[in-house]
Amino acid sequence: LVRGAPSPTRKMRAADLAIVIPTRERWEILRRTLDALRVQDEPGFETIVVVDGSDQEVPAELRERPATRVLAQEHRGPGVARNLGAGATERPLLLFLGDDMVPTASLISRHLEHHDREPAANVAVLGRVEWHPDVARARIPRWLEWSSSLFDYRALTDSAGEDVGFGRFY
Repeated sequence: LVRGAPSPTRKMRAADLAIVIPTRERWEILRRTLDALRVQDEPGFETIVVVDGSDQEVPAELRERPATRVLAQEHRGPGVARNLGAGATERPLLLFLGDDMVPTASLISRHLEHHDREPAANVAVLGRVEWHPDVARARIPRWLEWSSSLFDYRALTDSAGEDVGFGRFY
């Protein structure tokens, strides 16, 4: 998601990007996600973790992670947490991840490439998300993938690179 008016001549860099991750009591998978962000092929982005609920004990290790800013809010849901994280940065590009989205090492570079190809301020990039192997074995994620009721990636794959409508950007 691009905020403001990007320059059509300037290439986007990781320093232009803030990653916002809402979380609620899922520390183990969040650690994996943050560890995967640490080894990205494009360093320099900002990571903001928004803890959804002041009723949680946030692990000290999370608060002490380099290059990760931790914010907290009353329990109000992931959408409100994303908005809090987005409002806490001045960077023009936002990338929203779930706390269980363990990215490949090329996530940042691929995301920036898409914004370079489509530099308009009203462009959002939606990437394919596959279940982490530890989660994929459960029945509900397998059904969600098979039924296309959550992401409908089959339709997205068929229209790769095209406008797939704002309704998919939830």
